[in-house]
Amino acid sequence: MSEWTFTAMAVPKGQPRVRATALAKGKVRMWTPAAADNFKGAVALAALAAVDPSARPIRTGWTLDCRFFMPRPKRLEDRSGGGRERLPHLARPDIDNLVKAAVDAIVDAGVAHDDATLWRISASKFYAEQGSQPRADFYLTTNTDDISHG
Repeated sequence: MSEWTFTAMAVPKGQPRVRATALAKGKVRMWTPAAADNFKGAVALAALAAVDPSARPIRTGWTLDCRFFMPRPKRLEDRSGGGRERLPHLARPDIDNLVKAAVDAIVDAGVAHDDATLWRISASKFYAEQGSQPRADFYLTTNTDDISHG
């Protein structure tokens, strides 16, 4: 088994939904808003820096553990505990959209060949600790066997 940890130092953003715009003569233009592009770029760069080039692209089964740290609002800065406790983030963006953006970035960067071989995901989201920057921490592991099941 191989394993890598990496951190994307950017505000986590969820993968936006595909949009459609009606054009002339009954044509439709499909597009994805660029709202998550900075976050996805940070994930891609961090993954490329962490994962050994000889292991890329990952073609065996892989797992991903994600921890998203969202911006801490001012109303939480004076909480007891000095702001170092981990408070769950219970608002938007939805955790599944955060995971989708991260997985898409890892695949699009060429770190993994296909997200179909991702067989386990663990994700959580918190407010960043007081004085810390928003970010996303990742722990990626691969299987040791080269068995293809597809």
